[in-house]
Amino acid sequence: MRQIHFPLGIVFIMTLLSCALSARLYNLETGLVLPARFYYSGGGTGRAEIRLPDGEICIGEYVTIVGGSTSWGNIFGSVYSPTGSASGLAHSFSGNIDNLQKGTAIGTGSNGTIIECEYLTSAWSPTDGYGACHDNRGNKYKLMF
Repeated sequence: MRQIHFPLGIVFIMTLLSCALSARLYNLETGLVLPARFYYSGGGTGRAEIRLPDGEICIGEYVTIVGGSTSWGNIFGSVYSPTGSASGLAHSFSGNIDNLQKGTAIGTGSNGTIIECEYLTSAWSPTDGYGACHDNRGNKYKLMF
């Protein structure tokens, strides 16, 4: 009789699929680069962490949407204007790229910092992408992962 080691197989697969990946937030005023991590498990959601220069860690989550979305693009548009430079005024992002996925993330820190991000990624390579972030202290960032 053949034995099936189902629980061990599930643990092995989950270990392979759930991994910490790095990202960077580039402050558009100071040039500082903030290291970030997101925990990818093969689904469209997960945990995210951003380390600030003063040591504060903003912990939160991300979600990637396949297909349509609503109310997306305010943050992205404020960083990526049509000329490619930062702009304080924007209302939405519009464009059509095959297999494009939109996402949003938020993190909060123990000192009251809140960072919100919007990003784009591909269905073919969901662990790579770029986006835009801002915090409640007035900083704007380009996000690369």
